[in-house]
This record gives sequence, C-alpha cells and structure tokens, in this order.
Amino acid sequence: MNCKLILFFVLLLGSYQVKAKSNARLDSMKHVIYSSTDSAFFSEWTGKIIDVPEFNAQERNQLINWFLDRSIQLNNKILNAQFKFRKSIEKTITGDFQEALDLINEAIPYFKKEENAIWLAACYNSAGGMIAQQGNVEQGVTYLKKAISLAPLYQADSVLKSRALSNHYNGLGNIYANDK
Repeated sequence: MNCKLILFFVLLLGSYQVKAKSNARLDSMKHVIYSSTDSAFFSEWTGKIIDVPEFNAQERNQLINWFLDRSIQLNNKILNAQFKFRKSIEKTITGDFQEALDLINEAIPYFKKEENAIWLAACYNSAGGMIAQQGNVEQGVTYLKKAISLAPLYQADSVLKSRALSNHYNGLGNIYANDK
C-alpha cells in the first residue's frame, strides 16, 4: 500500500512539474509576442504555429489568440489575416466548421487586397473542404478550383508552389472520392 501511495505522489509531482514547465514556456512566449514589433518574427510564426510540437492544441490556440491580439495592436492587417487563417485550421481540427469558415471569410479580403495568391488559395482550399464536408459538394469544388486557378500567381519557391498545388488537387480528389 505504501508503494502505491508513493507512486501516486511521484506521478502527481511529475504532472505538476510538466504543467509548471508548460506554463513557464507559455508565459515566456507571451512576453516575446507582446514585446516584439519585428514583422519577420510574426511571419515566421504564421508558417509554423500549427506544427510546433512543443505546444499542445490548447497552448497553440492561446498563442494564436495572442498573435491575433498583437497583430491588431500593431495594426498589421495582413498578419492578422494570416493568424485568422491559422486559427481557422485549429477550429477545423476541433470540428467547429462554422467558426473556421467565419475566420476564413474575414481573412479573404485582406489576401485579395494584398494580391497574396498563396494565402488566398489556402483559404479557398480550406473553405472548399469544409463546405463539401458539410454537404455542399458543388460549392466546395468551386472553392477548390479557385485555389487551383491561383497557382500561377504564387510568389513562392517552386517547392512551396508544388506542395500547395498538390494540396489543392488532393482536396479536390477527397471531395470527389467522398461524394457518393
């Protein structure tokens, strides 16, 4: 019985230590986000925030909210639109398609205004998949075709262009494969 009690306390202490490290890491990031004015720093995070393994989904969501808030404070509309798109991905993962679509619809005008074809296509790609999954296959296909049509306008290296275009065609194929 004493071994079980000791094991319980060891596990409990371990979970508190993990949580304390997580909180310290988040607090550190919050400080960096709110003290930074470097556009390159924010741009780097728009590209990697979804894939950062050291943060769990709840922490990523908190980071995205801080980045959104900071982009508003800095009056940087394009970064705000990029983080809205990233937040839409998090909402899609949790199944909150309507909020994800709302975020994408808020971001699209900024990408159009900036003529940022690759981010605009990413929005169309995500929206198309969600719309089709909700049952409106025709509109979903239309969005994916819009994403594909923007490929010649991408201002990115050939690897990124190829990856993005492949992703659009994959999304279109998934829609057709699931439309029975």
